Amino acid sequence: MEIFSVRLNVDTFRDLWYFLYSSTDRKFRDEHMHEVLQVYHRKISEYWIMEDFKRDYKTFVEEINQYKGTIVAYQSIFIMYICLNPNIVNMMESWTKWKEFMKSFKEDVGSMSSDDDHPNLKEFKRRCTEILVELFDNCHI
Repeated sequence: MEIFSVRLNVDTFRDLWYFLYSSTDRKFRDEHMHEVLQVYHRKISEYWIMEDFKRDYKTFVEEINQYKGTIVAYQSIFIMYICLNPNIVNMMESWTKWKEFMKSFKEDVGSMSSDDDHPNLKEFKRRCTEILVELFDNCHI
């Protein structure tokens, strides 16, 4: 049971953090994070009860925060890049396409915004900066 619950939690935390950070901005998170986490905990607890597994809200938040920095800094930013990328590429089409996509990802993440950037790319870079500052401010990185 403990192995199952550990696996269940890691998947749950990963999905929660990458979804929240790839689809919201800091203003939304600052205003609604506590409420979102409460609703999420209440709903997932309904499923945990079916598996004879319980986790109070305080413990839930402590546990999900253990994984937050890593998941948000890597998965959320990557997913957000896929969603906001103005150059639609079927990266799964071939190994060459995947390498091209990863090259553009590294270049876009590692460069400063410019006036010539596509609006989606500007938004991506703004959100990346916002996310990293937030993680730093809250001691997750």
